[in-house]
Amino acid sequence: MLFAKSISNLNFEDVEEFCARFHEDIRVEYKSTFDNSVKAKLPRVLSSFANSYGGILIIGIDAPAGVPRRPYDGIVFPEREPGLTVQSLCRSAIFPEIPLYTSLIPSRAEGKAFLVLQVNESPKAPHAIENSTRVYVRTEGGTEKIALADIERIERMLLRHQEVSRRWDEFFLHSWSFAESVNLGQKYAYREIRIGPLYPAEVLMTRESIYDFLSDSTKPGQSRFRPRQAVAQSNWRIAGEGTERRKIPQYWRPRNLALRRAVLPTELRRWN
Repeated sequence: MLFAKSISNLNFEDVEEFCARFHEDIRVEYKSTFDNSVKAKLPRVLSSFANSYGGILIIGIDAPAGVPRRPYDGIVFPEREPGLTVQSLCRSAIFPEIPLYTSLIPSRAEGKAFLVLQVNESPKAPHAIENSTRVYVRTEGGTEKIALADIERIERMLLRHQEVSRRWDEFFLHSWSFAESVNLGQKYAYREIRIGPLYPAEVLMTRESIYDFLSDSTKPGQSRFRPRQAVAQSNWRIAGEGTERRKIPQYWRPRNLALRRAVLPTELRRWN
């Protein structure tokens, strides 16, 4: 997340801090107006975020050469709810629909505001525009941050959600088999927690690099282990049991997705 909070909870200070920290790049873009020219470009910009790594677009910021320029006053929006205008534009111009969130942030300048648009990386990519004939992605370096996706990139997008679903199922079966091997089978009530990327566009880290990182004795506080070794490291307790503390084993099975799986008895809460 580029913002430290949900964009629905942003205020002027958050926008000001964001502009001071981030120049335009693969995940950030600014627009100084909300005229018809900008509106015409929004499907291309926002779909490119969804097809890449997600991103933030702030309308109401003047950013020559990609660098936000003070003062951050915002602009006067002719529409009462410009966020709905953007949603409507995207629904009619982008297929399939993108995961889009909008928030109108009042400026300190009277009558002016900023429109913050957040698009997450999409598991439904590729998202196409112009009657489903063009697919855009974000690029790094140079002045142009948007480019047409090549065939290889589009093919990878088409296959990745199918592949991720298959890998999730495979990971679950391996993890459950591992839990049963240490007597944490279905005879216990359990809560399943899955933490990991839902739709990585590419391999995040190799299995070997995960082993090396978690086995590094020079990193204090890390769970050091050998492959397929159960790691008991927990500070959970049974709810309603007073001060009684009970350690619950958590198991690492690093695979290509770099996920952590914990099998925990029900009605547990964190003890600090």
